[in-house]
Amino acid sequence: MDTSTNVRFPQEICDKFIDCSRGDMDTLRQCALTCRSWFVRSRYHLYRTAVLGQHSQLSKFVRILRSKPSPDIPTLVEELVLALEPETPTTFVDSACVILARRLPRLHRITLVRQRMSYPSTQPAVRLSIRTTCCIATFATVTRVAFVDLVLASFNEVIRVITGLPNLSVLECRRLQIERLGVISVASRMDPEDSGWLNLRTLVVTGPWDQFLGLSMLFGAVNGNMLEHLSVDSYAGANDVVHDTTPFLRQWSALETLTIEHHYSPSWPNATDDMQMTVETILGEIPCSLRTVCIDFTHSINIDDQHILSIARITSRSLDELFLRMNLRMTAVEVCVTDRVDRASWWREELKDALPRLYERGILNVVVDPPRTYID
Repeated sequence: MDTSTNVRFPQEICDKFIDCSRGDMDTLRQCALTCRSWFVRSRYHLYRTAVLGQHSQLSKFVRILRSKPSPDIPTLVEELVLALEPETPTTFVDSACVILARRLPRLHRITLVRQRMSYPSTQPAVRLSIRTTCCIATFATVTRVAFVDLVLASFNEVIRVITGLPNLSVLECRRLQIERLGVISVASRMDPEDSGWLNLRTLVVTGPWDQFLGLSMLFGAVNGNMLEHLSVDSYAGANDVVHDTTPFLRQWSALETLTIEHHYSPSWPNATDDMQMTVETILGEIPCSLRTVCIDFTHSINIDDQHILSIARITSRSLDELFLRMNLRMTAVEVCVTDRVDRASWWREELKDALPRLYERGILNVVVDPPRTYID
């Protein structure tokens, strides 16, 4: 038997291997240097998301975009992440948008995130100038915008971004704090009589809603005949703001998926009660078009197993009562968890025991993610 023959894997298998390494920049760089056939796929993942946080990084990125040996690099960039540190000058966002405007023809997502921010934050607010929002609007291909761990001075800054992007379909507001409403002009289309103009398909609002001034106005602007996916977290039921939004929830007739994320914090003693209140308040107002309710524990880090099972049991009772009362016979329930590194997947049986009625009715699906080895 000749053992010296080289074994060549099909390119599709090699591509899948490279895909599994996305997010691990060191591994992707090594893959890109392996051979010519691995270079194309590796480079796609290396440049798919551009993360910029300093003027020096921005200058280097612009030089790469202008590189003559690789003129197609601008077409590889699909997501732009502007990662702000507490000491980053707020003019950085302005500069990045001005310089990169119309240089990224396939850009689909813009994320503004503030690093190392505690919540709620006492740090100075980030102010997005009119010039910044106008430059963001020049990215005509952008369909997804995310605000993550930001403190904005005014709700007007959010309005200018979403009204400037006609193709916007996904809006994520994760732990977003708004200091004041500001002067809401007629041109902003946030008047209650001009509701239903924002054609989103996915809306994500996590973090305490009482810190998000203008949230009810945003809900009122959403087109209820278009929105298909709503994602909130268990903070939503922890304040009275949720009652200001429920009239709009009843109008979202196209909603198919409701996701409730559980964000655990040791300083949050009422997590279980708030989770139950969120499920009952929000699910109780959702139209009967709902097809899936997802309880997502994958965002909780270092959470005790018994804590998850305790919340699952309470949630199970609330869901079962609501399903019977609202006659949601076709609605499925997904419970998403992250597996532990030190043992095999034990979640399925444990969660089936914690949610027995839903399991017996055949509507329970437990989704177990593999252990996290790095943060996306």
